[in-house]
Amino acid sequence: MNKRLIDVSKTISYALRHRPDEFGLSLDKEGWVDFEVFCRALASYKHPIYVDKETIEKIIAESDKKRFELTDGK
Repeated sequence: MNKRLIDVSKTISYALRHRPDEFGLSLDKEGWVDFEVFCRALASYKHPIYVDKETIEKIIAESDKKRFELTDGK
């Protein structure tokens, strides 16, 4: 992955695993969040990140750690 994708991946991990509240996210009981809600939360963050489905899919495909999954719009 290139540096930008690595940085985005780290922010995604921080948002979903460590501080969803800081991003205004509410994960369901299985730890999922709606994809569109998530993208808006990243764009609204104090250091905005603009991602689309293609970018997220690229991160999922190229990440060695396999931390993320995109299923049923979540």
